[in-house]
Amino acid sequence: MKNILSFLIFVASLGFFSQGFSQDLNMSQLPALVTVTGTAKLYAEPDEVHFTITINTEGADLLGAKQENSDLTGKAITYLRSQGVEDRHIQTQYLNVSVQYRNRERTNPRYVAIQSIRVCLVDVPKFEEINIGLLKQGVTGLSGPNFKTSKQEELLDKARLKAVVDAREKAKALANELGQKIGPAYSITDVQNSGGGNLVYGRAMSMDAESSTGPSIAIGELTVSHSVTVAFHLLEK
Repeated sequence: MKNILSFLIFVASLGFFSQGFSQDLNMSQLPALVTVTGTAKLYAEPDEVHFTITINTEGADLLGAKQENSDLTGKAITYLRSQGVEDRHIQTQYLNVSVQYRNRERTNPRYVAIQSIRVCLVDVPKFEEINIGLLKQGVTGLSGPNFKTSKQEELLDKARLKAVVDAREKAKALANELGQKIGPAYSITDVQNSGGGNLVYGRAMSMDAESSTGPSIAIGELTVSHSVTVAFHLLEK
């Protein structure tokens, strides 16, 4: 019995020794790396402005409320077309007809029709003029603006490449301080930044260049940023 117990202790010890040896061996096989995150930012002037118009009508008659809503919507769309907005840039986002009661007895119902339309305007300086024009057409709800650039993907691609260059320069600087140099890249991770375009209000621009009262809306500029994490081999000089 004593011999069996001694044998089991020996086997267990051998297992722990083998595991530790394997871990040390794996650690020794890992390449020497320097890992950095490179970032880049590009700026662009917005060339699109997105906004939403909401048309809300109500009446004692269901069809009447719906018809009034359709009439106002038609006038708004006709006006947008007359201002050069293409049909593909006018899209209904929400349409709802509901009944509301003004008392607990649920009598004398009022019918409410709501329609929201998303608009993309590529002639950015005309935004304020079109806003006023829509109000004259009877549109009382407008949300926005949300400025964007049609070159978003192109800018992201350029920012990604500049981020790689930034990562390489950072890695070189770090390795040089250690008296070493970097070799080929070991791995590259593309970091997905949230909120691809952000407004920077550093450069306010007047919506009406001829206005002497100053800018009424600040267009600003968009910043597109991207990051990459790169691991480089760390070599002796």
